[in-house]
Amino acid sequence: MKIVLVGTAYPLRGGIAHYFALLYKNLSIRHNVEVVTFTRQYPALFFPGKTQEEQLSGGVAIPSERLIDSINPMTWVTAARAIARKKPDLLIFKYWLPFYGPCFGAIASMVRRWTGARCRFAPHPVYEIFGKRLSKSLARKRIECSDKRVLLFFGYIRRYKGLETLLHAMPLILKRLSVTLLVVGEFYEDEHRYRGLLKTLSLEKHVLIRADYVPNDQVGAYFSASDVVVLPYRSATQSGIVQIAYQFDKSVIATDVGGLSEVVIDGVTGFIVPPNDPSALADAVVEFYQKKLEKKFERGVKKEKPRYSWNAMVQTIEEITQGKPGKETRGRQPQPSKS
Repeated sequence: MKIVLVGTAYPLRGGIAHYFALLYKNLSIRHNVEVVTFTRQYPALFFPGKTQEEQLSGGVAIPSERLIDSINPMTWVTAARAIARKKPDLLIFKYWLPFYGPCFGAIASMVRRWTGARCRFAPHPVYEIFGKRLSKSLARKRIECSDKRVLLFFGYIRRYKGLETLLHAMPLILKRLSVTLLVVGEFYEDEHRYRGLLKTLSLEKHVLIRADYVPNDQVGAYFSASDVVVLPYRSATQSGIVQIAYQFDKSVIATDVGGLSEVVIDGVTGFIVPPNDPSALADAVVEFYQKKLEKKFERGVKKEKPRYSWNAMVQTIEEITQGKPGKETRGRQPQPSKS
């Protein structure tokens, strides 16, 4: 089968590009797959980071044609014509922001005669490009963190991800137990404001900030070093961070926003708490440690993880083109919030 993927791909960086690389590699096992990506993904005005491109390939390098400028409609026509000439049996877009609606919608409408209208739900698979899990002792040695208890906040720092909520929860946690928070990721907003908050809350000795984009070969050390991953999001649809955590058999404490409660199963693979609630978040962290839930949640993650295999994703895509009814998987129903 001839498949064309349209979205963010190497040499562009970030979780979406990583996802596309893995999708390409898994589909390519049995199909002819080509990738069309951006010459410009975001206007510089909308991009607060240091660079939009990978500095090292790190397992995400895949062949692609850079044809699409997200804000130049002429390139949308050019890309649509190029895709049409390929005569794909299936055209797949990786859509995650309304910003890309006009661009992707225009391209899709111009090549829709070569695509079908069937659709199927398939969960976001785990990431497999960050290496194997390390022992905690080795991982903590590599990242120079020897503390007894370690929480991990990972990914780009943006307001909707709720790092501020987690920082306000830290004094409540520290009143009951000693713990270190690792904040790992590039700041997409004012870093000084967060560092000022650390000082105001007297957290300088309890929060370690690694303020940079993490190369793929270093990601595994941070997840392996942690006890639990914390996603205190204010809003979200989903998060690829959960799938990275699951790849390393790490449980997750997340907020009840978007579809996070469909992936993080409350009391099984972690905790779900209300958003914007430092007290509830602190209670969940304390309960995780006081009840010694790490091993229990790890077993839950290992049991759930097969649902998020790339083989399942590929099979779902194949069923669409073959016209098979398949199983309409809608994911788990949202679990009750932990109060």
